[in-house]
Amino acid sequence: MKTRYRWFYTQRNGQRTPAVCVCLAEVEGKAGLGVAICSESDNPEYKRGRGIAFNRAVHAMRDLEQPDL
Repeated sequence: MKTRYRWFYTQRNGQRTPAVCVCLAEVEGKAGLGVAICSESDNPEYKRGRGIAFNRAVHAMRDLEQPDL
């Protein structure tokens, strides 16, 4: 799987820790959007949030290829 483009946006909460991470990715000519939201009880990390958001973007692309009928 060749990733051509990845863009991340991270919104921080009042404690300056990442609360929301959004990933827009283009993989093999298809675009997908993934979101990771951290709760107050989580121990947020940029790397983990970006990984979750990217994986969700890739899964969104796969779901578009095989829609449920």
